[in-house]
Amino acid sequence: MLKLILSFFTLFGLLGGVWHALGFFILKERVVESFRYEVVHSLDDKFVLVKSYSVTQGGALVSNCQDSIFVFSSAIPVDEGASNSAFKVYSGSCDGFSDGSRSPRVRWIGARGIEVEFAINGARLVSHDVALRVMDFTGEVHVKFIVSE
Repeated sequence: MLKLILSFFTLFGLLGGVWHALGFFILKERVVESFRYEVVHSLDDKFVLVKSYSVTQGGALVSNCQDSIFVFSSAIPVDEGASNSAFKVYSGSCDGFSDGSRSPRVRWIGARGIEVEFAINGARLVSHDVALRVMDFTGEVHVKFIVSE
């Protein structure tokens, strides 16, 4: 009976390994599974802040969740601005605050300032890369960052 159980687990372990190997070789490029965004206009309505959330499927069937913040002129269409990396002021792995709310939190400070508060709870066990930019593409909007748990 023990041999049968061990054979069963060995078979499914091998099948799982083959499945992941095939996923790695077949799906080399990333496929976006989910993309959502939230739009917040500046107080004078001349700039737009877009907070995006995307989940991508990579090789070996591994998912990756990414939060990004884009800032650009309100004359630029939202879809175009949110897909242009030149307008990105924040990018990091999805995380949550200790109170259970999603990270990052964003708010406009006056007409030309943004405050971005992001959590580092996910970095307790594994390090995460975060990309920060303290000014937008135009150099008119200043970004202040706050790191929280």
